[in-house]
Amino acid sequence: MIIDLTKGEIAELKKTAPADRRKGGFQSYIVELQNRMKGQSIDLSHNDLVKINRYASYTSGGYQTRLKKIFGRTLGKYLAGLLR
Repeated sequence: MIIDLTKGEIAELKKTAPADRRKGGFQSYIVELQNRMKGQSIDLSHNDLVKINRYASYTSGGYQTRLKKIFGRTLGKYLAGLLR
């Protein structure tokens, strides 16, 4: 599934510095998504949707808020975790 992100969504995605990749699974995944961006578009696989939903469903860590800002507009209706 290819989605186009707005400038604000891209800015939120890029808040995680590439050096933060070593800080944990979420940070590593966000940096991976940054690297897969082509212009304003990103191609998300089924596995990506599962990961995003899982991270968005966490109750602590702030992941759910960041993911909602990045993917809520485009994926909110597909991912239950982003609707909470």
